[in-house]
Amino acid sequence: MDEPNTSEGQGSAGHELVERDAADTSELLARLLDGEASPAQRRAERLIATSGSLRRLVARVDEPGLLAPMERARLRAALEIGRRMLVEARPGAVLDTPRSVVARYRDLAMADVEVLVVVGLDPSQRGIVEHRMVGAVDGVQARPRDLLRPVLAAGATGLIVVHNHPSGNPAASAGDLAFTARLRAAAQLCGLTLVDHVIVASGGWTSLRVTGRLGTAQDEGVAHLVAVAGVTS
Repeated sequence: MDEPNTSEGQGSAGHELVERDAADTSELLARLLDGEASPAQRRAERLIATSGSLRRLVARVDEPGLLAPMERARLRAALEIGRRMLVEARPGAVLDTPRSVVARYRDLAMADVEVLVVVGLDPSQRGIVEHRMVGAVDGVQARPRDLLRPVLAAGATGLIVVHNHPSGNPAASAGDLAFTARLRAAAQLCGLTLVDHVIVASGGWTSLRVTGRLGTAQDEGVAHLVAVAGVTS
């Protein structure tokens, strides 16, 4: 295996390049489109400006005449890498407080679709298995059995559920509460403890355990709703 080049001058330049890229979205886009030249930079700036945001530009990726075939392929590849990083399993952390859950899954707040994560816990509340489900902008179609199956298979004693709200509002919806009540009841039947359901968003986060709504009697009354928003059964 080749050793990495650790010369101070090249390492410093590389670090500065990463910082500059991270600070300038249009320059990152220019690299995907046509390299580092000024025309590509100006074109990237125009694309973002005319689209209104990077997210809206991505939504237009298949628009005829907007991008060359190779540019479209590069952008799609970058998006797919980001998506795979988002859904990549990474159990192992101790998740014993809502803040520890938020710290580990803060990346969900940046997703433009709902992503639901269930983490199976051992008795010390360390994650031993993780399963993610990716939905649409307005919800994830998930059933309690879909979430409990990998948790039971891993021999977990408890579980935590985390999902995001692309709207930026971390408040729990009626659908979130209804689903949580159903999941808690199903988990109890299997001998599992639902430790928390945490909602993350760009506007903050909500812990249903902290707010006292982790499948309470009042929430269970909501569970019979046929049409619910957010996470649905």
